Amino acid sequence: MGSPLSRSGVLHLDLEGGSVFPGLISYGTALGLTHIFHEASTNDGLVLDPLSTEMPRIVDTTVVKAVDGLLFTTRDAQLAYRNGITSAVTAPSSSGFLAGLSTVFSTSAPHKLAEGAVTQEVAALHVALSLSFRVSVGTQIATLRSLLLGEGKGDLGKRFSDVVSVCIVHAICA
Repeated sequence: MGSPLSRSGVLHLDLEGGSVFPGLISYGTALGLTHIFHEASTNDGLVLDPLSTEMPRIVDTTVVKAVDGLLFTTRDAQLAYRNGITSAVTAPSSSGFLAGLSTVFSTSAPHKLAEGAVTQEVAALHVALSLSFRVSVGTQIATLRSLLLGEGKGDLGKRFSDVVSVCIVHAICA
């Protein structure tokens, strides 16, 4: 059998009836933040909710990054990879208003320092509004409005400022 490279430099492969397709992307799961779903000692844990919990001073204006809690070579990540999911977008686990910053990572990476393990350190800022939170929807919307209008401090203020600048650019371009 000859070389898979033709004279034109194009790679030709005989897949023997198989097929090639781009890798799938997982979004909306705790993939990469948990080893055993209902076992708290194997999970990254929940983000503190700034609207219903008194925040410790040391993290008062900090936004949690999912990339800091990533767990590699979990059973679920390996199963996802074997089934065609090559990347995952995962946000910090939260049951409150401000979840934090999601990340994109490779489900095949053996550890965080491997080349290509983290493909995008920050993907999006995640905020949730809900009737089931301990504070009113009005309070949640007022807080979101305040943050979007630049009244946040520290890392929190910067992250919301970034959201506003991106949204304005997209709105102008649209």
